[in-house]
Amino acid sequence: IFRAVNGVGLGIVQPLLFSLIADKSGASGRGRAFGFLLCTGNLGQTAFTAFATAIAPLQLGAMAGWQFALILISALSALIGLLVLLLVTDTAQVEQRKMVDILRDETPQLGQIFCLPTFLIIIGQGIFGTAPWFAFSYLT
Repeated sequence: IFRAVNGVGLGIVQPLLFSLIADKSGASGRGRAFGFLLCTGNLGQTAFTAFATAIAPLQLGAMAGWQFALILISALSALIGLLVLLLVTDTAQVEQRKMVDILRDETPQLGQIFCLPTFLIIIGQGIFGTAPWFAFSYLT
């Protein structure tokens, strides 16, 4: 259950942050804002991985160290979500469309994107370039 809570917490935060940066930063500063977000995210991931690896074999009261690490990152993610809810104002919304309408209108464009050679190269690079780095995390 701890892994599920962790996954939900992390799955909510990153898309929310990307959307906020896209909405709140101007066109001239958007690249810098995304770069800062990704840099701090990678630094935080590296630091937390080292922390979680160090406490994983420990027993903290009735809880294993790895469980504590998952609960901690889940709580931090929930806290960030709460702070965003309380402190960030939403931008003006455009007309809401039903999911069926979105799928009907956007699916043909999605097919065109999947046919672009550059898109396929980017996806292929991501698949083969990312997998080894995930495998390294199992060596700790």
